[in-house]
Amino acid sequence: MIKKTVGFIPWSDWQNMKAKYGRQYILEEELEEYQVATPGYIDFLNKTNW
Repeated sequence: MIKKTVGFIPWSDWQNMKAKYGRQYILEEELEEYQVATPGYIDFLNKTNW
């Protein structure tokens, strides 16, 4: 996952995806608000990134 965008999208946002984006999926460019820092590993447990 080096040099890739990794994001954590809360379930509530997945449920409302169609209303927010007009479709049931998200593009890599739209992941910026959900992006998780990847300092050599994917830090999903660090709540400061949410």
